Amino acid sequence: MKRSILLVDDEPGVLFALKYSLGRDGYQLVTALDAASALTLIDQRQFDLVVCDHCMPGMSGLELLCEARHRRPSMLGVLITGIPDLEVATDAVRRGDISRYLVKPWDDVDLRTTIKLVFENVRSTGRVARVLEEAAP
Repeated sequence: MKRSILLVDDEPGVLFALKYSLGRDGYQLVTALDAASALTLIDQRQFDLVVCDHCMPGMSGLELLCEARHRRPSMLGVLITGIPDLEVATDAVRRGDISRYLVKPWDDVDLRTTIKLVFENVRSTGRVARVLEEAAP
């Protein structure tokens, strides 16, 4: 089954670039130009991952990802930022608000690898949880 990714950025050119890059890996891609539209889409359907810009009008990408995880706890998030704030990003990763973060301009290979690693980590975590569950007395 194809993984479903919601791409959120207030710049159409960035969305185009993300869609072009990730489209080569066979993901089902949906785009939104703002957080409100993204949240409406999240309420309507299940996404495996949200990839969003941090600096957006109305609601930051981090706020969006926190709200998305509140609504859909199994959904993963990758934050893309043009103004890196390492402390905020690492705190968000530690808290589980986001899975990873990337800095603009991103390298396509890094972007695609990051997304694959996020999905692989989920798969590995799920396998470990099943093994532990089966081993429990």
